[in-house]
Amino acid sequence: MKRLFLVCTALCLSCILHAQYDTLFLRYDIASGAGEYKTDTVLFSSEMMRNYLVGTTILPNTHRQMAAKGYGLDLRKVVYTECENGPVEPSSVRDRITSVSYTDSLLVVDIVFMENCCYDFLCEIDVDDAGVLDLVFTGYGQGYCGCTCCFGLTYYIERWDLDDLPELRSVRINGDPKTLQALAKK
Repeated sequence: MKRLFLVCTALCLSCILHAQYDTLFLRYDIASGAGEYKTDTVLFSSEMMRNYLVGTTILPNTHRQMAAKGYGLDLRKVVYTECENGPVEPSSVRDRITSVSYTDSLLVVDIVFMENCCYDFLCEIDVDDAGVLDLVFTGYGQGYCGCTCCFGLTYYIERWDLDDLPELRSVRINGDPKTLQALAKK
């Protein structure tokens, strides 16, 4: 009977210890540079559920991202910049593509736009049947400020050199036709 109890106890303990697949420890400043930190622990019950997005980042493996891969495009990195200091009048800057450069293996697109000053951005790309690359971003944050700021994003998109890929013709921001810019032929 003791042996059966020990075996059952060992099995239960192994299940409990095996249940925690992954742990993420977050440490952030709570006193604006005063050296006081708070630590949170996030436990993921499965390896497939450990999605954690922080700040301006890429939304990985969305439907849009997967469709873009069908055009041989893979969003590898997004770099965030503030294009002006402080709040500005919304009418002073229009959303636009400021530069497009590409090589055989990399497409780099810089954009500027107006958005809430307290936002970070979740970024992805999409390509439609007409060969238009759509640079998609969604603003989000812990609060909503009463001001609008100018931001910049640089999208670094890997281009695959594969046969029979559809031609990419132009690029735009968030589906807005006013931002559409044709791509130069190579």
